[in-house]
Amino acid sequence: MKFISILLCAGIVQLPLFSQVFVQGDLPMPALPKENLPPELAESRAFVVRLERELAYVSDRYPALAKEVELANTAWNASPFYAATRSVEKVIIDVQGDRGRQSMQEMDKLIENESENAHQGTTIVDARKFLGRLAEQAKGDIEGDMVRGQLLSHYKPFLENPEKEMSQGYVKQVLHTEKNRAACEV
Repeated sequence: MKFISILLCAGIVQLPLFSQVFVQGDLPMPALPKENLPPELAESRAFVVRLERELAYVSDRYPALAKEVELANTAWNASPFYAATRSVEKVIIDVQGDRGRQSMQEMDKLIENESENAHQGTTIVDARKFLGRLAEQAKGDIEGDMVRGQLLSHYKPFLENPEKEMSQGYVKQVLHTEKNRAACEV
């Protein structure tokens, strides 16, 4: 599995990438200024920006997949994760103003530059796999629990009515085995 490296004030954190098909290598990210914001906001936003960049690449590179791209894009834009990302961006700007805006722009440039170099050797089969995976992610199957949780925690309808998160199936059940039960007990 390939990973994306997120550069934070505390060091480099590696998160599983949403698309193992398209991304090659590590992608350093500038950290958002620390005041009043958890670094998970930058990580969650980077995940989504990268995903959206990959979707744009597939759309441009494989016009024969236009209908599949449209379906995947519609599913993603209708998901709580898309709306939550816009909320995360608003929080960053509300708290940090121009500094937050500038950090997000730097992050976007790094993602764009890395994305341009990451697609050598990809095929239409890879693109179809990515689109299928994106549809699953729109339903909540996001590899990084921290990213998934951070985005869901910024989705306004779930903030206003937490029971909707459960009723719509976005709450994960955690099963403990004997091996990890002791580590989880307080």
